Amino acid sequence: MDRRVPVIGALGLLLALAAPAGAQLRYWGREPGSGRGVVEDAGRMLAVTPGVEIPAWGRVHEVGDQELVVDYHLSEADKAQLRAEGAAVVDVIRTRVLREDLRRIGPRR
Repeated sequence: MDRRVPVIGALGLLLALAAPAGAQLRYWGREPGSGRGVVEDAGRMLAVTPGVEIPAWGRVHEVGDQELVVDYHLSEADKAQLRAEGAAVVDVIRTRVLREDLRRIGPRR
């Protein structure tokens, strides 16, 4: 049996735990003159700083010029689900959200 299959499945499960299906968190950068970042979550604009909880995404770890870093702390139920799937169990899933205008830059065609 290919050993990559359980790892790929575990990665999918971790991503599913970290954010709701179809959800997208967009980072629009820092507010001018402040340390707050601006995010869009489910159509709502929020100003965030380190320590602020973004529902379903986790706690803001860092507000940078180019990215926002969010930590999702797994509950004991999340960890039990991972164990049941035979996946590696972690305490935190760290998500890096690239600033929206940088995310849109791609190869020229």
